[in-house]
Amino acid sequence: MAPSLLENARFCHSCGSPVDADTRAEYKQVTVLFADVVHSMDIAAAVGPERLREIMADVADGCAAVV
Repeated sequence: MAPSLLENARFCHSCGSPVDADTRAEYKQVTVLFADVVHSMDIAAAVGPERLREIMADVADGCAAVV
């Protein structure tokens, strides 16, 4: 028995398969930045998780501005 699809569904609610049979590839240009924050675990231990999240968000924002 075929699963019933939700209205305007793009994916099967049961298995996650795409509903649309259109399998054409979609190409996009992307920029990827890989970065290693030196001593990030030491910083995390010193400031705690919430402050580390703020610090890392600031670092990511600065990197994104440059990219």
